[in-house]
Amino acid sequence: SVCLKNKKMMKRFLYMSFVCLILMACNKDENEEGKVSYADVDWYAIEDSDDPLDHLIYTCYDEYGVAIFYEDTIGRVQTGTSFDGTPRMHYEVLDVNYMITTKNDQNSYTESRDREALMKTVEFLKTDVLPRLPESVQPRCYFLTDSCITYRKTYITRVAGKIIEGCDDFAWRALATTMIGRVGRMENELPSVWAKYAGEILAADVTLKLVNHYAFELQEFYDLSENVHVPEVLSGSSKKTIYGQRMNRSNRDYPFQHWNLYGFLNFSEVYNPDNQDADRKGYTAPLQTDDLRAFVTAYYQYTEEEFKALYTDYEVILAKYDVIKKIVEKL
Repeated sequence: SVCLKNKKMMKRFLYMSFVCLILMACNKDENEEGKVSYADVDWYAIEDSDDPLDHLIYTCYDEYGVAIFYEDTIGRVQTGTSFDGTPRMHYEVLDVNYMITTKNDQNSYTESRDREALMKTVEFLKTDVLPRLPESVQPRCYFLTDSCITYRKTYITRVAGKIIEGCDDFAWRALATTMIGRVGRMENELPSVWAKYAGEILAADVTLKLVNHYAFELQEFYDLSENVHVPEVLSGSSKKTIYGQRMNRSNRDYPFQHWNLYGFLNFSEVYNPDNQDADRKGYTAPLQTDDLRAFVTAYYQYTEEEFKALYTDYEVILAKYDVIKKIVEKL
């Protein structure tokens, strides 16, 4: 009968379904064998090594808890096995572009292959950078490179005689790492340049801390430049800011004068790529973050006496330095 036939077909269907489930379970067990969830891997843990460079990096990690890498691929783990027996691998690669709120795919770097230069840089980090990090500031890791080209500013600069867009930076802070550049170009530099190198590296992490946690205190810092000259604002118009202003004789809102008189240590860009004659041709005032980072760099680059001797004629700069000193000493 039709009813009996349907029952046989149903039994056959249930039997085949049961067989399929058993086969799938067996296959899953085979594939699960040796499978690792890379989400639980501590990619920033450093193990000791007989290699002199890697051993030195381990001593930094052991003493200060900060990992140092000189290759962008910092680890790999097998996550499973394909049906043909090929291992499925996950490679953890440092992302120098990603921040919590933004992603800039333009930043680039060149890995350093000079082990002597890498050794010297790690020694420098151990003696001149890591001991000076505030307790509340912890880099995720350091990534050592020969070139660290960033787009945190609007820049035109020269590298090896070629004009490129971007900034050949000392250091850059992303979410996953603090990228450090110029490893292969520092060997013959003067102590003053090494001091700036330390200041830039420290400022990359400290500036981010200040921006994220000290916005109220930083307003006093920004206002010191804003209040040098307060332009007239028409009714219903937005308040003008000096930050990012194009400063030249055509600017009707702000008198054209040297950037130091506005309380800036430097400027963002000028008309020509060599940054010459800015005080005559014009310049662009820095953005707030760039202004802040310049002062944090200077705080670590110079002693207080050295800094105040350099800018003794610029009272706004001295006042801004005192604000930064007060905040950084809280960290």
